[in-house]
Amino acid sequence: MSLLGEERKGQIMKWLEEEGKVMTKDLIDRLDVSGETVRRYLEELERDRQLKRVYGGAIYQGGKPESPISRRTDQLSRRLARYAKGWLSEYSCIFLGKGEPVEHLLPYLTGTATIVTNSLSIANHLEQCRKNGPFSGEIRLLGGTVDTYGQTVGVEVLQALDSYAFDACFLAFDGAEIERGFVSDDIESSLIQKAVIGCTKDVYAFLACDEFEGNRKYKVAEFRRAKIVLSPSTYPPSWEMKLFNERVNWTVVS
Repeated sequence: MSLLGEERKGQIMKWLEEEGKVMTKDLIDRLDVSGETVRRYLEELERDRQLKRVYGGAIYQGGKPESPISRRTDQLSRRLARYAKGWLSEYSCIFLGKGEPVEHLLPYLTGTATIVTNSLSIANHLEQCRKNGPFSGEIRLLGGTVDTYGQTVGVEVLQALDSYAFDACFLAFDGAEIERGFVSDDIESSLIQKAVIGCTKDVYAFLACDEFEGNRKYKVAEFRRAKIVLSPSTYPPSWEMKLFNERVNWTVVS
């Protein structure tokens, strides 16, 4: 690629680092190039693992080497996904929320299940799975405002969820507290997760963390709403009686 092309890719990365997300149509105007050229730049940057392409643009992934903490989180997420993969084939209508453990589930999808999501990244990867793999089901991306995490949020999403009755959902939570259950730092995410749980028969909860009682801002749902809680760590000893009384199935995935 010419020096000018490398400079343009560098500018794309600068905008991504500052803004978190860029849209293809905006890049066409800002760089004064064709849509085909922008798509080529994004494909090359994605191959270099500096960004992740999503519907309509790209989100920042980072080209720096992973820290030990990020590597550990990724390993935990992969283990959780491998443990949960066997349940996917049991359902015909599934909601998949944002989060690393859920994304790592996608390669295990097979059959013709209908998959609903509000994550642009998951929708994009699902389309790739449908093109290249054994998955041949329907993909439904809920419309709404796209937030900085690459998920659609807002009233439109909540209204759309009112019309669904999911067989199962797979959700990754920010944290857990004994009195409030699953908790989140993001109000929009918490509202959507709460709505999804309200219209789902079997809830599979991922907790890819080993720290609890972190004083998150928003309650999502009590532990007993989950069919199973998958975590790399066991709960604190002081939680045992409450979880036992509520018949919470907490499974440690090592």
